Amino acid sequence: MAGLDIALLTGRSSLLMQQTKLAVTANNLANSSTDGYHRQSVVSSSAPAVRTPNGWIGTGVQAENVVRTYDKAL
Repeated sequence: MAGLDIALLTGRSSLLMQQTKLAVTANNLANSSTDGYHRQSVVSSSAPAVRTPNGWIGTGVQAENVVRTYDKAL
């Protein structure tokens, strides 16, 4: 049963990451014409792996933070 739990956890983390990316993209589109707005992007990383009797199994991805992207010349 632990294998199913880990598989569901991995799928859940993937869906949450995609939801975060979609929200940031929607924010970028909604504010693209606003003066002084800087594009944002999500920084992601691998979630910690879990040790099982069969070896290490990854648990998906996690959002580290949302960063602003801008041109220093502007």
